[in-house]
Amino acid sequence: MTALTIVQEACNEIGLSQPTAIFSSTDANVITLRTMLNTQAKLMRDAGEWVELTKEHTFSTAASTQTYNLPADYDHIVTETAWDRSDYTKMVESINGPLWQALKSGIIQTPLAVDGFRIRGHTSGQFYVDPTPAATKTLVYEYQSKNAVLTAGGTEKLAFSIDTDTFILSEPILTLGITWRFNRQKGFAYRDQEQEYNDAVNRRFGRDGGAPVIDMASGTSLWLDYPANIQEGNFLV
Repeated sequence: MTALTIVQEACNEIGLSQPTAIFSSTDANVITLRTMLNTQAKLMRDAGEWVELTKEHTFSTAASTQTYNLPADYDHIVTETAWDRSDYTKMVESINGPLWQALKSGIIQTPLAVDGFRIRGHTSGQFYVDPTPAATKTLVYEYQSKNAVLTAGGTEKLAFSIDTDTFILSEPILTLGITWRFNRQKGFAYRDQEQEYNDAVNRRFGRDGGAPVIDMASGTSLWLDYPANIQEGNFLV
């Protein structure tokens, strides 16, 4: 489905005549629907972590360089996915402000035992690594892309702007979102459609990408034996 066909489907649900174009239209209802198309697409994108928008970013550090650029389409990092592939260690997850300042400003500056990171700022060089790399390393993390729209040629983009653009996520669910939102604005009944939309999103998340099986029988689950589940440190009994 394209941006045009999504709005056409919404018009069928609402009871409006189907437009032949949306981004060149001057019809008030079509202008409202194309605005809602982008609003609802962004809200749906931000509703959670979608497998369709999950990407892996791998980069190399440089000696004495602490900051690195985020991917151009970066929205947010996926928790517990940052690793140092050179040392085969999991990075300390997103060092907070107080700990960062203690590491950098305290009288006794004790470096972390393994690499950690902090993300801050809105310009380039937002990914801070601590300790500052002394040599080249390969770091990796997964993140969610902010681009949920595709051009007809398959190029990712932030928002719909042409009738032939398509949606990376579920287009039928997006249609449901536009429909209830339009009815609410116009003062029509919308609660049932809103609930239908929310249920559809929840069902999608429930099966999107699968989920690990938690088997409480000792030794029968690879997941329970995975090193990420082992406490970090040596603890004497």
